[in-house]
Amino acid sequence: MIIPYKLDQPYARLPISNFIIIIINFIFFLIIHCGFWGQDLFEELVLNEYIFTDLIGSSFLHGDFFHLFFNMFYLWVFGNFICSIVGNALYPVIYVFLACFSSLIHLVMDGSPAIGASGVVYGILGLCIVFAPESRVKVFYFIIIVFFIRAGSFFISSVWLVLLKFFLDISGIFFGGGNIAHFAHLGGLLGGFITGFIILTFKISEPYSKTILDLVSTKNDRRRF
Repeated sequence: MIIPYKLDQPYARLPISNFIIIIINFIFFLIIHCGFWGQDLFEELVLNEYIFTDLIGSSFLHGDFFHLFFNMFYLWVFGNFICSIVGNALYPVIYVFLACFSSLIHLVMDGSPAIGASGVVYGILGLCIVFAPESRVKVFYFIIIVFFIRAGSFFISSVWLVLLKFFLDISGIFFGGGNIAHFAHLGGLLGGFITGFIILTFKISEPYSKTILDLVSTKNDRRRF
């Protein structure tokens, strides 16, 4: 098992919006699982229909603490970088768009009830690939096989991390198992790519790393010589 915990990209500004969104997710978790009216709110916000409360509300619901923790951990590692690029005003808009887009893809392709911010997390990963395809992320790994235990850390390309998750979701769609919303993940990833290319094309924000468009243009320049 591998757990990414550090992206090798600097922050241009303090990602306050991402902090607030993570806090809101934890507050929702406490309200749902510790509140007297939590069950009613949970059932109202579960992704079931093509309505805004379901599309966005389901991204703030999590089945248990580990579901919440890992989604928020990924959002912390990668979302801080994206928030620092697009700014604290635009980041919440992107979050809402990714939540709605991934939810719509899930409803169209799957249709079963779903909860969680995983679709948004995958969208943030997609944005990272568009904004900083040469970035690397430090991951912690541990292996347990009977009495063999090994743990440590290493850097991996963000592209390879996303490709690994992509193929895991593709295999999950074909072979099933795990009760995971694979189409929401893929929808979020697609939404992240779309959002990233729109931002770069219209120069809404200026990333401070080589973007995927920079790499493509560099390759095209090399072909001319």
